[in-house]
Amino acid sequence: YRVKLTSNPIVQVVPIDFPNLRAIGTPTEDHQLKFDSVGKYWSHITSGKNSLTFRVPEKYIRMPLNVEDYGLSGNLFKGSFDGNSMWRYVEAAIRETDSQIDFSKAQIIAVVVPKEATTAQIGTLVAEARNDNPFVTNEGSFYNAFIMGNNDQGINSLIWGWTHEFGH
Repeated sequence: YRVKLTSNPIVQVVPIDFPNLRAIGTPTEDHQLKFDSVGKYWSHITSGKNSLTFRVPEKYIRMPLNVEDYGLSGNLFKGSFDGNSMWRYVEAAIRETDSQIDFSKAQIIAVVVPKEATTAQIGTLVAEARNDNPFVTNEGSFYNAFIMGNNDQGINSLIWGWTHEFGH
């Protein structure tokens, strides 16, 4: 169930922070360049037939546990990535934010964290396109999720990482 990027999908941003990784800025301040860059790229390669819309809440929503408690430090390229931990993390983020975010009409969920996140805390940036067992919100089910990793690699690497993952 991959979203067709030529269908002008709505991306519902789910901005979360943690007791030990508290946001300094807002989700827009931290990530607008990435939202704009991903949207421009996908519009360009679809000859203007695509328009990604990022719906971004004004503030981060606090998760109950420290970031390390979600088991996200694994690295895909070093063989320590644990996809099941990532999917449980997305489900936990939805549970924590669902009463504060309107997920209606969105086709993609993007879980983002403060720009201060490190590789030791979140080791991999990844997208999930589920064929069954969707992510469930009060407004419906989602088969596509983007999970932000760390910010250690620099902005250019991050923008290309985000752009690549949105292609999944």
